[in-house]
Amino acid sequence: MPTGTSLRGIGTGKFTDLIEPTGANAIPVVDPQNLSNDEKRRLKAAYIRLNPGRGLTERNIEITDDGRVLITGKRSGDTYKSYLDDVTTDLARPAATAEPTVNGTYEDKLSSTDATITGTGIPGATIKVTLQDNSVQNNPC
Repeated sequence: MPTGTSLRGIGTGKFTDLIEPTGANAIPVVDPQNLSNDEKRRLKAAYIRLNPGRGLTERNIEITDDGRVLITGKRSGDTYKSYLDDVTTDLARPAATAEPTVNGTYEDKLSSTDATITGTGIPGATIKVTLQDNSVQNNPC
């Protein structure tokens, strides 16, 4: 059975010459090791768009937790394996454009007895909170 390669990706059967979304077609993602559902959907769509008529669907493209893209065909010999770091690019994280806001419980201030602190921040950012005992908590938005 013939075997093909593209970067580090490798295919067998009718997937020996599968085209990967690399270079200008690479998918920009926030964290290549933890793709969001939307990023996974866009990556699958890129494989399907770049390989028309090859029988690719969202159902036969799997993105694994260990950073691989696995594609299986209808025939058992049709497989393709690639790696997320070959088909994604790091999306620049936006710089903070505003200070996070804190919702006060007593007028516009927090009370020393507050068990919960709420507020807003930039989506995807981490807000660092220093408590009265000088311990620090990092909280994702």
